[in-house]
Amino acid sequence: MLSKALLAELKLILKEEFNLEFNDDEVAKLARNLVGYFSLLAKIHYRNQENEANHA
Repeated sequence: MLSKALLAELKLILKEEFNLEFNDDEVAKLARNLVGYFSLLAKIHYRNQENEANHA
């Protein structure tokens, strides 16, 4: 779970940098999607590093 402070910070960044406004539920959903996306990227990166090490 993301803290209310982090969600508020994301909401502010979206408003100031991209002129996008979201309600609290939308920001929470977006944040969860971002966390999931970067978690997947980290898993792929780790798997690729393991594959390279095993084939070296």
